[in-house]
Amino acid sequence: LRPSLGASATTPPGPRPGSGGLRTPPLQPRPPVGDSPGTSRPGSGSESQVPKLPQLGSHSSITGAPADDPPPWIGFLVKQRKGKPVIIEDVAHDGPAENAGLRDGDVLVSLGGEPVSTMKDFWRAMKKHKFIGNVIPVAVDRPLDPTKSFRLGDGTTALTVDLVVGCKQRKVFKDVPPLRTAADIAPILADAAALELVAKSGFSQIDDDLSGLISSDEFHQGFNKWVGPELAALLTELDLQTLWLKADEDDSGFLKYDEFESLLKEALPLLADRAAQTR
Repeated sequence: LRPSLGASATTPPGPRPGSGGLRTPPLQPRPPVGDSPGTSRPGSGSESQVPKLPQLGSHSSITGAPADDPPPWIGFLVKQRKGKPVIIEDVAHDGPAENAGLRDGDVLVSLGGEPVSTMKDFWRAMKKHKFIGNVIPVAVDRPLDPTKSFRLGDGTTALTVDLVVGCKQRKVFKDVPPLRTAADIAPILADAAALELVAKSGFSQIDDDLSGLISSDEFHQGFNKWVGPELAALLTELDLQTLWLKADEDDSGFLKYDEFESLLKEALPLLADRAAQTR
């Protein structure tokens, strides 16, 4: 595999593909704003640190952390750069925002009837409306061209959706094909439904803080534990870095579900090849 290179939103741009360089993926990505794990930026009006929470009545499958009451979950992050509006990003797969119809790149206009033009506006509305089960009307302007970075004056379509605030819980999947040995790989690759089930189960287990996103730390700490010692021994740290960089297509410092599924499609053939070489 060749590394797919790019820079995160808060780090100087690294070498791009074909430049011959390799940047190390951000082990401590920029603190996102919204449902994010970690500590908020000082002075941003952000919430304080969100605790890492496993499945109700259980433990984290990766870290073994004790269970606790789940926090409310909206299923997206937001960002704002100087002179620009508040933008929705990293919409979590099958989360409240995605289920309501929100997308990455939507321009936030209002939450619960509260106009949002700054991060302080966003957090003021969140503190007022973000509790489990509440239905929040979310008004956005959707760019007509989602492939480019939004600029003021770009064409948009006005849209209002009802977002039902959920709670963070670890999803448990049944009848997941095993992925512990090299012999398990071929049947998974040959069956699209099996591959999807394995990807969903792995994403749920590696997403340690239940944010609906996998951070670089979570990936590096959790992937090898998830696949087990036999398969983990076939991957180097450089392999993990390269897989991460290629999968993090938007350079956000987090993997959404579809990015993780793409990563797994790259990782399984690599593991199969490495296993064949060791025979």
